[in-house]
Amino acid sequence: MDLHKLSYLKQWAIRYRGILGLLFLVIAGYLGNYWRWSFFFNIDFLFGSIATWIVVCLYGTIWGTVAAFVASLCTYILWHHPYSIVTFTAEALFVGIFFHRRRQNIVLLDALFWMLIGMPLVWLFYGNLLQLDAIQTTIILLKQPANGIFNALIANLILTHLPIHRWVGRPQAISTLSLQQTLLNLLVAFVFFPTLMLMVLDGRQVMDNIRTSSAAELSVASTNLVVEVRAWYNQRLTAVTQLAQLAARTPFDATTPALRQSLELTQDIFPDFVNLSLVDRTGIPILSTLSATAQVDTTYSALPPTLSLSQLQATSQPQLFTLSDQQQTPGSIHLWLCAPIQQRGVLSGFVLGEIDANTGVGAMIRSHVTEQGLQVTLVDAAQSVVASTDTSRVATPQFNRKQQGEVQAIGPRTYQWFPVLGSPLVMVRWSNSFFVQETPIALQLPWTLIVELPAKPQVHRIEQVHTQNLTILLLISGTGLIFATLISQSLINPLSKLADVTTNLPYRLLESELTRWPRSSVTELDSLVQNFQSMAASLTQKFWEIKSANELLEQRVQERTQQLVAINTELAEEISERRKAEKELGTLVAKLEQSNRELQDFASVASHDLQEPLRKIQAFGDRLKLKCADSLPPEGKDYLERMQNAAQRMQTLINDLLAFSRVTTKAQPFIPVDLGTIVQEVLSDIEVQIQRVGGCIEVDYLPTIEADPLQMRQLFQNLISNALKFHQSDRRPIVSISAQLLEAADSPTPLQAPNSRLCQIFVTDNGIGFDEKYLDRIFTVFQRLHSRSDYEGTGVGLAICRKIAERHRGSITAKSSLGQGTTFIVTLPIQQTL
Repeated sequence: MDLHKLSYLKQWAIRYRGILGLLFLVIAGYLGNYWRWSFFFNIDFLFGSIATWIVVCLYGTIWGTVAAFVASLCTYILWHHPYSIVTFTAEALFVGIFFHRRRQNIVLLDALFWMLIGMPLVWLFYGNLLQLDAIQTTIILLKQPANGIFNALIANLILTHLPIHRWVGRPQAISTLSLQQTLLNLLVAFVFFPTLMLMVLDGRQVMDNIRTSSAAELSVASTNLVVEVRAWYNQRLTAVTQLAQLAARTPFDATTPALRQSLELTQDIFPDFVNLSLVDRTGIPILSTLSATAQVDTTYSALPPTLSLSQLQATSQPQLFTLSDQQQTPGSIHLWLCAPIQQRGVLSGFVLGEIDANTGVGAMIRSHVTEQGLQVTLVDAAQSVVASTDTSRVATPQFNRKQQGEVQAIGPRTYQWFPVLGSPLVMVRWSNSFFVQETPIALQLPWTLIVELPAKPQVHRIEQVHTQNLTILLLISGTGLIFATLISQSLINPLSKLADVTTNLPYRLLESELTRWPRSSVTELDSLVQNFQSMAASLTQKFWEIKSANELLEQRVQERTQQLVAINTELAEEISERRKAEKELGTLVAKLEQSNRELQDFASVASHDLQEPLRKIQAFGDRLKLKCADSLPPEGKDYLERMQNAAQRMQTLINDLLAFSRVTTKAQPFIPVDLGTIVQEVLSDIEVQIQRVGGCIEVDYLPTIEADPLQMRQLFQNLISNALKFHQSDRRPIVSISAQLLEAADSPTPLQAPNSRLCQIFVTDNGIGFDEKYLDRIFTVFQRLHSRSDYEGTGVGLAICRKIAERHRGSITAKSSLGQGTTFIVTLPIQQTL
């Protein structure tokens, strides 16, 4: 009965191990796709199908197809389309069906799938449905088969050379591997591994190289254009300013020939001035280059409707106004340069210069842009387009690339812009992206120069290079397959004949049949044949010896069987005793937990019962001090003061004892807690204490962790209060609070959560410090290193901190030396695991 039960338990364990193995492989397939190798432009080399092939071989076609479907769900997150789910699921189904029929090499079956089904599906999905261009479709068409064959090769090697079937409790899928298949695997591996490694290393630098070269090209173009725009503006500003200075020195009259000639000469020098005019302080025009006569019509306004006289009078310096001329010329921007005319310190008028931005600065930036595909745009402080090489942008309000798409920063003024509309594929988005640099022109000219360079030419060049690399990889793999077949045939023929000859060799020898031994030109194979001949010659002599050995072996087997039955009986008794011991241990643990709960309840009730008489002592002491203070002698007042101080210390001790017991009994669930916010709240609560001792609290960045917010507040309040309390009398207390993140393996102390990331908090002071030989003592309840007369306290605060840290599966320690201050180190998990 015991043996039957043990056998049943063993079978159940194997079955349970198989279920866990399947679950592990399914999860590994999903994670293998998630943690992929990225070449460039989100062209990823996935590893999930390695686990999928193991499931196909060990668990069958159905479970393998399910595992492939689950693993391929990750591709929807990575690539934003469902078509790869169809391809990878069909791949597992195709290979699984043919593998379990004839036990063929899964590498060959996977290559056959991609040739017949996979590559046409990729062309259909990417070239037609997702509408990628020919180069992009080709690179995916070549990458997917290479990825699939590589993963099938790795899975084949794992199944052949590792006992993975034992680990998951499943029958062995590939018990033997032919020499031809072995050579094929080795040759393909020698081709794939170094080639893919070089492609990955090269692909990792592709996007960085594109960004670096594009940023350099943008920087050169922007620098030159900024210089040109500044020079263009300064020339026209200088011309208008000099006209204003000339008008201030000459009679301010339309009949003055010098003014009229200066206006006409300036317009001849700078043809982009549409109009140059002089107006008085009320805005009435006096001279204008648009007027055919010397005297202009005083009813004509030289100011545009959108420019008011108050704007001109607002400053005594030359100003630039950017105005859209949508009424007369839609899509046109006119610039207005205004220089005030000061005669003896009094404003007498203005010189106005109207510039057509398209024929002025617009023509200038277009003439300097020779790079193919380079776009240049000038925007003013309101982000309105002043001029652009793309005329459709002119007069566009609020032109801002950062608000029209997704932006990835490259430098302080340089970024890469991705469109948010269109295909979600990263390859397509990269091809449609622009590298942009925004450069301010000058402080006195609040314009921004935006230079854009399309990424498409460089993307296509990189795609062509890697398409050639993948093509070469597949061609070499196909050549390796042919060579493996030819080489293996020359080695397999002698071995196959030897296998036929040695089949049922003992019977042939007993029947004295003629044996024709094969010959081979390979030295090792010929030696093998000779060894078989020698073995056949001595085999007959050994038959009788084998018979005798068999009889002796049967006798020993019977003896060993009896010994095994006895051992199994002892093992069953030992299991029974162990279960009994485990049951007793569980009972003891339950009793210990009950004792702990009773002890905590006792501490809470005892503290509550002690508080009632204390409150009465304090209350009657206060009444006695209030009503009988005058009638008490000095000695009585001293006794009364001592009594009240002792009652207050007792009250503090009881409160600390309650706080210590409530760390576990009144704990709150763990939630995300911003430690920086907690520290600021604590500093607000103890602001009076900080001001009293003249302390300084320095708080660095603190992360957010999963914790009990009330206990975190209590932890920081105790540590900061201790740092302020134990300060040196001749030195201003300074407390520094900081944190760092680290892995569990880097923790200096053992933790209850060893597999999670950690947050290490440092609370450092410049106080009196302590000898580190008392390190364990300071975290014990009611332990003090100093007398109460030197430093007040109950000796419970640090014990509460230790209990809070342990409740959060963390630890607390300290580093100190006498007179050099103390650093408390609290190590807590960032995430609390169940």
